[in-house]
Amino acid sequence: MEVNIIKTEGKPLEKLIETVSSAIGTLYKPTQIRKEAKANAEALIIQKEAEAKGMIIIADADDEIIERTKKRIALQEINRQMNIEDVADRSIKYLSKNVSDTPIDFDWKNRFFNKVQDINSDELKEIWAKILGNEVSNPGNVSIRALELLSNLDKKEAELFEKLASMSVFNHSVLKVNNENSYDQFGITFSDMLVLEAAGLIHSNASLNITYPTIPPFNIAIIQFGNKIISVKKEGENKIVFNQTSLTHAAGELINILKFEHNYNYLSYFIEEKSKQGYVFQYINQ
Repeated sequence: MEVNIIKTEGKPLEKLIETVSSAIGTLYKPTQIRKEAKANAEALIIQKEAEAKGMIIIADADDEIIERTKKRIALQEINRQMNIEDVADRSIKYLSKNVSDTPIDFDWKNRFFNKVQDINSDELKEIWAKILGNEVSNPGNVSIRALELLSNLDKKEAELFEKLASMSVFNHSVLKVNNENSYDQFGITFSDMLVLEAAGLIHSNASLNITYPTIPPFNIAIIQFGNKIISVKKEGENKIVFNQTSLTHAAGELINILKFEHNYNYLSYFIEEKSKQGYVFQYINQ
């Protein structure tokens, strides 16, 4: 993967290199500035690695089995190293120009690289790269619990999460037209919601409400959806109550970092349907 590091030189890149190197036990160099060729997996190195893992424990074991074992370990570890370096390379474009002097938590760092070593999907690698770039720039925004949640998502679950997150308001709730599943026409079925619940991305209570207090003297409530700020009111009401799907705290952390594009078609649909129920909406900004 080609990454332009010229615009990301200096402290941000230095901190990324230091972070990755300390986690993998050797100097990490981004692909574009890596001068030496990839080292071949020599038999002696592979054998020592296998011995360190306790794989060769029987002196008179079958030679063919030993060779197959060494090749399997080598292939697995080479693939893991390539995955780690691929994610690190991808993260360069997500580094801030100004990075915090605060080092990344040791346990967080180890947990992160233990997870990404087994990530092979390009789509998931890009998500993990965003997490790393943000954490290098400003540590502490994503908890270990959120890393665990993300690591357990398969490609389908990640795609469903992105769809639902694209319809969320500022506080990581997804407003519903009614208490039934409102997302069918936007690519999320009731079965998909069960998948998201099982993955730990949304709360299980399907009948949750969200209450927006109104602001006197106009009795309007304010909703933020992406870059849109909207006022809403209803005659005779001093608070606005909508059905919602509530995302978990860890899912909210991921949304803050990944910054999915908002689905403004869903916002238009919600406003149109709720207007039929007596709610009055007005865009404060366009």
